[in-house]
Amino acid sequence: MTRLLRLVACCVLMAALAGLASAEEGLLFELKETRVEQRDKTVGPDREKQEPFETVKTYRVILAAKRTWVADDDSFMLWDFAEERIFDRNATKKTMTEHSLYTIAGYREAEFRNQVYISQVLNKLEGELRVDHAGLESLFGALMNPPAVTQCGVTENEDGSVSLDLDGTPHVNVVWSSELVPEGLRIAYVRHLAHNTQIHPLARAKLVENGTLPTSIEYQYEQVQGKVRVKLEWLAVTPASIPDAEPVEGYTREWSSNASLNEVLASTHAALDSAPAPSFGAYAEVAEKMISEERHLDAVLTAMEGSLSVTDRDQVVLGRIFQAAADDPGVQTFLYAVNTGNSEPDKALEALASIDATALEKAYVLDIFRATNHANKGESGKALELYMGVLAVNPFVTGVWKDIGDVHRKGYDAWSAWACWDVARRIAPGHMMLTDVDARETWLRTQFPDLF
Repeated sequence: MTRLLRLVACCVLMAALAGLASAEEGLLFELKETRVEQRDKTVGPDREKQEPFETVKTYRVILAAKRTWVADDDSFMLWDFAEERIFDRNATKKTMTEHSLYTIAGYREAEFRNQVYISQVLNKLEGELRVDHAGLESLFGALMNPPAVTQCGVTENEDGSVSLDLDGTPHVNVVWSSELVPEGLRIAYVRHLAHNTQIHPLARAKLVENGTLPTSIEYQYEQVQGKVRVKLEWLAVTPASIPDAEPVEGYTREWSSNASLNEVLASTHAALDSAPAPSFGAYAEVAEKMISEERHLDAVLTAMEGSLSVTDRDQVVLGRIFQAAADDPGVQTFLYAVNTGNSEPDKALEALASIDATALEKAYVLDIFRATNHANKGESGKALELYMGVLAVNPFVTGVWKDIGDVHRKGYDAWSAWACWDVARRIAPGHMMLTDVDARETWLRTQFPDLF
């Protein structure tokens, strides 16, 4: 009866938070997770250990061919692999988010590199292998280059369980049920293990290769701060369906954990919902009028603003504007700063500072290039301040959204990075400045294939 009540509660939560517009059939698992962590208090060969602390939670997972749904008593997450989106609803906080599936892989890739670097420093300082890199491969679900683990061994135990080891070190103990993973859900099962456990990729492959659902999985791994042991128990398995994620009345939409960025993202999406972003023709018309008024630097800045904003640039029109303004001293100083910034950001900033912007209508465009040079110098705070000032005037500058995303990615904020890149794609799909985002996503799929 208890399990039945939990399943009924699960369905009520799904209906209340998401609606039942269209469903995808799958399997619902009720899982109990017991996690025991023991962290280090000090560093050094004689480092002290903290007392182990245990957390226990029960949650529900629905696996379907295209989507995965995970919920506890007050929140749920929906992975939509066809659309490469993640929806997250928190009933306690009354918040909802939608973000790119690539945020998960992007965060893991950056933090993986960071943790490997920290572990290498600690190993060198202590003169011993303080951190087993196999544990980091388990934590982040990817292999180092070269891999820390070369093979996963399989041992059948007398009690019927199966043990998996990583180059001889115990890692997983699994007890199989008599139920097979449905053929149409094998990929979904792989994705669930990749997103919601810290099982090493080689061991994960062995679990999936068996083709049978477990009744329990116990695994352990080492991280920089200590060791972790986890036990997963499958309490119930039953057919179920995943609803579509729909807006929920009374919930606050979150695009980013950064409050000021979240506000601009929300207003920009709202603006794009009501009307498309300006075309290149709109920018060109203003720029050519400025040329006729001999406001040459304003004209060039408007043309640059348009080029950074849209995909339908007219190179003939751009050439005509730049040629008409070529002899203007202010334009020459500006172009010098543009061409110098990548290699000598201080000189570029000095040149930009020398421009008299008091009479310029498009003075804020200069701040785009100031921000870029501050970012090149590693001054991310100043760069973000300037970029956000530009968006306050024109929120449809694709290149600024791209650059803000780059700054957040370098700061390990993958959620904000992809939120910026997503709105940039919405403003100008296929913009040339976004090609490296496409390339990064393609690379992430090769590094973390099971996340997709």
